[in-house]
Amino acid sequence: MSSGQQPISLAELASVHARLLASQEWSKEQARQLNMVVRQLERAVTSGELPPETEVSLSALLTGRGQAEFRRLAKEGAFRDPSRRPAKDSSTSNSGNVRTLWVERLAAQAGIEITEYVPYDWEAQQPVSGQQLRMFQGLLLQHAQRPTGSLEWQRFVAMAHVVVESAPRSGELAALFPDDFGADRRSVWLQRNPQRVEGLGERERVDLSPVAARAVRQWESGGRASLTAGLTGGRVGMWVTLAANHRHGVSLRAGVTLQEIGLHKAWRRGIRTANGVLSAWPGWPGPMPVRMECMRLGVLQSRESGLAA
Repeated sequence: MSSGQQPISLAELASVHARLLASQEWSKEQARQLNMVVRQLERAVTSGELPPETEVSLSALLTGRGQAEFRRLAKEGAFRDPSRRPAKDSSTSNSGNVRTLWVERLAAQAGIEITEYVPYDWEAQQPVSGQQLRMFQGLLLQHAQRPTGSLEWQRFVAMAHVVVESAPRSGELAALFPDDFGADRRSVWLQRNPQRVEGLGERERVDLSPVAARAVRQWESGGRASLTAGLTGGRVGMWVTLAANHRHGVSLRAGVTLQEIGLHKAWRRGIRTANGVLSAWPGWPGPMPVRMECMRLGVLQSRESGLAA
Protein backbone atom coordinates (compact mmCIF):
# COMPACT_ATOMS: atom_id res chain seq x y z
CA MET A 1 0.00 0.00 0.00
CA SER A 2 1.49 3.35 -0.99
CA SER A 3 1.87 6.16 1.52
CA GLY A 4 -1.34 8.12 1.98
CA GLN A 5 -3.54 5.48 0.31
CA GLN A 6 -6.50 4.45 2.43
CA PRO A 7 -6.68 0.72 3.22
CA ILE A 8 -9.49 -1.08 1.40
CA SER A 9 -10.99 -2.27 4.68
CA LEU A 10 -11.32 1.30 5.96
CA ALA A 11 -13.09 2.45 2.79
CA GLU A 12 -15.56 -0.41 3.33
CA LEU A 13 -15.84 0.48 7.01
CA ALA A 14 -16.71 4.10 6.16
CA SER A 15 -19.52 2.93 3.88
CA VAL A 16 -20.91 0.50 6.48
CA HIS A 17 -20.59 3.17 9.19
CA ALA A 18 -22.67 5.62 7.14
CA ARG A 19 -25.34 3.00 6.40
CA LEU A 20 -25.58 1.95 10.04
CA LEU A 21 -25.98 5.57 11.19
CA ALA A 22 -28.77 6.06 8.66
CA SER A 23 -30.49 2.75 9.39
CA GLN A 24 -32.49 4.08 12.36
CA GLU A 25 -32.81 6.99 14.79
CA TRP A 26 -29.93 6.53 17.20
CA SER A 27 -29.61 8.56 20.38
CA LYS A 28 -26.74 11.06 20.67
CA GLU A 29 -24.95 8.71 23.06
CA GLN A 30 -25.36 5.74 20.74
CA ALA A 31 -24.05 7.74 17.78
CA ARG A 32 -21.10 8.91 19.90
CA GLN A 33 -20.26 5.34 20.86
CA LEU A 34 -20.46 4.14 17.26
CA ASN A 35 -18.26 6.97 16.00
CA MET A 36 -15.75 6.28 18.78
CA VAL A 37 -15.49 2.57 17.91
CA VAL A 38 -15.06 3.34 14.21
CA ARG A 39 -12.25 5.80 15.01
CA GLN A 40 -10.56 3.16 17.16
CA LEU A 41 -10.80 0.60 14.35
CA GLU A 42 -9.26 3.13 11.96
CA ARG A 43 -6.39 3.85 14.37
CA ALA A 44 -5.76 0.15 14.90
CA VAL A 45 -5.54 -0.60 11.17
CA THR A 46 -3.23 2.33 10.38
CA SER A 47 -0.99 1.53 13.37
CA GLY A 48 0.39 -1.59 11.71
CA GLU A 49 -0.35 -3.58 14.89
CA LEU A 50 -3.11 -5.71 13.34
CA PRO A 51 -2.66 -8.66 10.97
CA PRO A 52 -1.98 -7.43 7.39
CA GLU A 53 -5.18 -8.97 6.07
CA THR A 54 -7.19 -6.40 8.09
CA GLU A 55 -6.05 -3.72 5.62
CA VAL A 56 -7.74 -5.40 2.68
CA SER A 57 -10.74 -7.14 4.26
CA LEU A 58 -13.42 -5.69 6.50
CA SER A 59 -14.37 -9.23 7.49
CA ALA A 60 -10.81 -9.85 8.72
CA LEU A 61 -11.00 -6.64 10.76
CA LEU A 62 -14.35 -7.33 12.44
CA THR A 63 -13.92 -11.05 13.18
CA GLY A 64 -11.42 -13.68 14.22
CA ARG A 65 -7.76 -12.86 14.70
CA GLY A 66 -8.11 -9.23 13.61
CA GLN A 67 -10.73 -8.58 16.25
CA ALA A 68 -8.68 -10.42 18.88
CA GLU A 69 -5.71 -8.14 18.21
CA PHE A 70 -7.97 -5.06 18.19
CA ARG A 71 -9.28 -5.98 21.64
CA ARG A 72 -5.74 -6.62 22.84
CA LEU A 73 -4.75 -3.08 21.86
CA ALA A 74 -7.81 -1.73 23.65
CA LYS A 75 -7.00 -3.79 26.76
CA GLU A 76 -3.47 -2.35 26.78
CA GLY A 77 -4.92 1.16 26.74
CA ALA A 78 -3.85 2.09 23.22
CA PHE A 79 -7.02 4.12 22.66
CA ARG A 80 -7.10 5.93 26.02
CA ASP A 81 -6.54 9.67 26.14
CA PRO A 82 -4.42 10.25 29.28
CA SER A 83 -5.35 13.94 29.33
CA ARG A 84 -9.05 13.21 29.84
CA ARG A 85 -10.70 12.10 33.03
CA PRO A 86 -12.91 9.05 32.57
CA ALA A 87 -16.58 9.26 33.37
CA LYS A 88 -17.59 8.22 36.89
CA ASP A 89 -19.20 5.02 35.65
CA SER A 90 -16.46 4.15 33.18
CA SER A 91 -14.60 0.86 33.47
CA THR A 92 -12.51 -1.43 31.34
CA SER A 93 -15.35 -3.97 31.16
CA ASN A 94 -17.95 -1.32 30.21
CA SER A 95 -15.72 -0.02 27.42
CA GLY A 96 -15.15 -3.57 26.19
CA ASN A 97 -18.89 -4.28 26.16
CA VAL A 98 -19.60 -1.10 24.19
CA ARG A 99 -16.83 -1.95 21.74
CA THR A 100 -18.13 -5.51 21.25
CA LEU A 101 -21.73 -4.32 20.76
CA TRP A 102 -20.87 -1.86 17.98
CA VAL A 103 -18.46 -4.21 16.23
CA GLU A 104 -21.29 -6.77 16.12
CA ARG A 105 -23.71 -4.15 14.74
CA LEU A 106 -21.19 -3.06 12.10
CA ALA A 107 -20.66 -6.69 11.08
CA ALA A 108 -24.41 -7.30 10.87
CA GLN A 109 -24.86 -4.17 8.73
CA ALA A 110 -22.12 -5.43 6.40
CA GLY A 111 -23.61 -8.94 6.25
CA ILE A 112 -20.53 -10.43 7.88
CA GLU A 113 -20.91 -13.49 10.08
CA ILE A 114 -18.72 -13.15 13.16
CA THR A 115 -16.56 -16.22 13.60
CA GLU A 116 -15.95 -17.66 17.05
CA TYR A 117 -13.76 -15.32 19.04
CA VAL A 118 -11.01 -16.87 21.15
CA PRO A 119 -10.17 -14.35 23.87
CA TYR A 120 -6.61 -13.24 24.22
CA ASP A 121 -5.00 -15.27 27.03
CA TRP A 122 -3.68 -12.60 29.37
CA GLU A 123 -2.41 -15.12 31.91
CA ALA A 124 -0.25 -16.95 29.34
CA GLN A 125 2.25 -14.10 29.26
CA GLN A 126 3.79 -14.05 32.70
CA PRO A 127 5.78 -11.13 34.09
CA VAL A 128 9.45 -11.03 33.15
CA SER A 129 11.31 -13.27 35.61
CA GLY A 130 13.96 -12.04 38.00
CA GLN A 131 16.70 -13.79 36.00
CA GLN A 132 15.44 -12.34 32.72
CA LEU A 133 15.28 -8.87 34.26
CA ARG A 134 18.82 -9.06 35.67
CA MET A 135 20.28 -10.22 32.36
CA PHE A 136 18.29 -7.61 30.44
CA GLN A 137 19.68 -4.92 32.74
CA GLY A 138 23.14 -6.34 32.02
CA LEU A 139 22.51 -5.85 28.31
CA LEU A 140 21.41 -2.26 28.93
CA LEU A 141 24.57 -1.64 30.97
CA GLN A 142 26.70 -3.08 28.18
CA HIS A 143 25.14 -0.65 25.73
CA ALA A 144 25.77 2.26 28.11
CA GLN A 145 29.45 1.34 28.27
CA ARG A 146 29.74 0.96 24.49
CA PRO A 147 26.84 2.90 22.92
CA THR A 148 26.28 1.54 19.43
CA GLY A 149 23.39 0.56 17.23
CA SER A 150 20.65 2.16 15.18
CA LEU A 151 18.53 5.11 16.22
CA GLU A 152 15.74 2.65 16.90
CA TRP A 153 17.94 0.70 19.33
CA GLN A 154 19.14 3.90 21.03
CA ARG A 155 15.55 5.01 21.52
CA PHE A 156 14.57 1.60 22.87
CA VAL A 157 17.50 1.49 25.30
CA ALA A 158 16.55 4.90 26.73
CA MET A 159 12.92 3.79 27.05
CA ALA A 160 13.95 0.50 28.65
CA HIS A 161 16.06 2.22 31.30
CA VAL A 162 13.07 4.37 32.27
CA VAL A 163 10.80 1.31 32.36
CA VAL A 164 13.04 -0.87 34.53
CA GLU A 165 13.70 1.98 36.98
CA SER A 166 10.27 3.60 37.24
CA ALA A 167 7.81 0.87 36.09
CA PRO A 168 5.47 3.14 34.10
CA ARG A 169 2.42 1.99 32.21
CA SER A 170 2.74 2.42 28.46
CA GLY A 171 0.53 5.52 28.43
CA GLU A 172 2.63 7.11 31.18
CA LEU A 173 5.81 6.45 29.20
CA ALA A 174 4.30 7.75 25.95
CA ALA A 175 3.19 10.99 27.67
CA LEU A 176 6.72 12.03 28.68
CA PHE A 177 8.26 15.26 27.39
CA PRO A 178 11.86 16.42 27.86
CA ASP A 179 10.80 18.88 30.55
CA ASP A 180 9.43 15.96 32.60
CA PHE A 181 13.06 14.97 33.20
CA GLY A 182 15.22 16.67 35.80
CA ALA A 183 18.58 18.34 35.37
CA ASP A 184 21.14 16.07 33.72
CA ARG A 185 18.25 13.59 33.31
CA ARG A 186 18.85 12.09 36.77
CA SER A 187 15.12 12.02 37.55
CA VAL A 188 11.76 11.84 35.81
CA TRP A 189 8.28 13.04 36.75
CA LEU A 190 5.58 10.53 35.84
CA GLN A 191 1.87 11.30 35.69
CA ARG A 192 0.54 8.02 37.03
CA ASN A 193 -2.59 6.81 35.28
CA PRO A 194 -3.81 3.75 37.21
CA GLN A 195 -6.54 1.61 35.68
CA ARG A 196 -10.01 1.42 37.23
CA VAL A 197 -9.41 4.65 39.14
CA GLU A 198 -11.42 7.79 38.48
CA GLY A 199 -9.26 10.60 37.08
CA LEU A 200 -5.50 10.79 36.96
CA GLY A 201 -3.25 9.48 39.69
CA GLU A 202 -0.47 11.33 41.46
CA ARG A 203 2.46 12.96 39.72
CA GLU A 204 5.49 11.05 40.99
CA ARG A 205 9.19 11.90 40.87
CA VAL A 206 11.48 8.91 40.30
CA ASP A 207 15.27 9.13 40.58
CA LEU A 208 17.21 7.55 37.71
CA SER A 209 20.59 5.88 37.97
CA PRO A 210 23.64 7.48 36.33
CA VAL A 211 23.52 4.75 33.66
CA ALA A 212 19.86 5.42 32.87
CA ALA A 213 20.41 9.18 32.81
CA ARG A 214 23.29 8.70 30.35
CA ALA A 215 21.13 6.57 28.04
CA VAL A 216 18.37 9.21 28.06
CA ARG A 217 20.91 11.97 27.33
CA GLN A 218 22.46 9.96 24.49
CA TRP A 219 19.07 9.50 22.84
CA GLU A 220 17.97 13.09 23.45
CA SER A 221 21.16 14.81 22.25
CA GLY A 222 21.80 12.35 19.42
CA GLY A 223 18.96 10.71 17.54
CA ARG A 224 16.12 12.79 18.91
CA ALA A 225 17.92 16.10 18.28
CA SER A 226 18.70 15.20 14.66
CA LEU A 227 15.16 13.99 14.00
CA THR A 228 13.43 17.05 15.48
CA ALA A 229 15.78 19.65 13.96
CA GLY A 230 13.75 22.28 12.14
CA LEU A 231 10.43 20.95 13.42
CA THR A 232 7.87 23.65 14.24
CA GLY A 233 4.41 23.60 15.73
CA GLY A 234 4.64 23.13 19.48
CA ARG A 235 6.07 20.70 22.02
CA VAL A 236 7.43 17.34 20.94
CA GLY A 237 7.53 14.31 23.20
CA MET A 238 10.67 12.60 24.46
CA TRP A 239 10.00 9.62 22.16
CA VAL A 240 9.69 10.56 18.49
CA THR A 241 9.13 8.76 15.21
CA LEU A 242 12.14 7.66 13.19
CA ALA A 243 10.62 7.88 9.71
CA ALA A 244 7.92 9.75 7.85
CA ASN A 245 4.47 8.18 8.09
CA HIS A 246 0.82 9.19 8.02
CA ARG A 247 -1.88 9.50 10.64
CA HIS A 248 -5.59 9.80 9.83
CA GLY A 249 -4.68 10.44 6.19
CA VAL A 250 -2.23 13.25 7.01
CA SER A 251 1.42 12.85 5.99
CA LEU A 252 3.85 13.44 8.85
CA ARG A 253 7.60 13.91 8.75
CA ALA A 254 9.99 12.03 11.02
CA GLY A 255 10.57 13.46 14.48
CA VAL A 256 6.98 13.95 15.61
CA THR A 257 5.76 12.61 18.95
CA LEU A 258 5.47 8.83 18.98
CA GLN A 259 1.87 7.88 19.82
CA GLU A 260 1.10 5.10 22.29
CA ILE A 261 0.26 2.54 19.60
CA GLY A 262 3.60 3.25 17.92
CA LEU A 263 5.34 2.99 21.27
CA HIS A 264 3.87 -0.50 21.79
CA LYS A 265 5.19 -1.50 18.39
CA ALA A 266 8.66 -0.05 19.05
CA TRP A 267 8.83 -1.80 22.43
CA ARG A 268 7.99 -5.19 20.93
CA ARG A 269 10.68 -4.82 18.26
CA GLY A 270 13.21 -3.83 20.90
CA ILE A 271 12.39 -6.78 23.14
CA ARG A 272 12.64 -9.19 20.20
CA THR A 273 16.08 -7.76 19.40
CA ALA A 274 17.13 -8.07 23.06
CA ASN A 275 15.88 -11.66 23.17
CA GLY A 276 18.01 -12.46 20.14
CA VAL A 277 21.16 -11.01 21.71
CA LEU A 278 20.55 -12.54 25.13
CA SER A 279 19.87 -16.01 23.68
CA ALA A 280 23.66 -16.34 23.22
CA TRP A 281 24.42 -15.44 26.86
CA PRO A 282 25.14 -18.30 29.29
CA GLY A 283 22.28 -18.85 31.74
CA TRP A 284 19.61 -17.16 29.63
CA PRO A 285 16.30 -18.77 30.71
CA GLY A 286 14.41 -18.07 27.49
CA PRO A 287 12.74 -15.20 25.64
CA MET A 288 11.02 -12.39 27.51
CA PRO A 289 7.36 -11.71 26.63
CA VAL A 290 7.13 -8.74 24.30
CA ARG A 291 4.38 -6.78 26.09
CA MET A 292 5.61 -3.79 28.08
CA GLU A 293 3.14 -4.66 30.85
CA CYS A 294 5.06 -7.93 31.41
CA MET A 295 8.24 -5.93 32.01
CA ARG A 296 6.46 -3.50 34.33
CA LEU A 297 5.00 -6.34 36.41
CA GLY A 298 8.36 -8.09 36.48
CA VAL A 299 10.02 -4.92 37.80
CA LEU A 300 7.38 -4.55 40.52
CA GLN A 301 7.68 -8.20 41.53
CA SER A 302 11.46 -7.90 41.69
CA ARG A 303 11.13 -4.92 44.01
CA GLU A 304 8.72 -6.79 46.26
CA SER A 305 11.06 -9.79 46.39
CA GLY A 306 13.95 -7.52 47.29
CA LEU A 307 11.97 -5.94 50.12
CA ALA A 308 10.92 -9.35 51.41
CA ALA A 309 14.43 -10.80 51.29
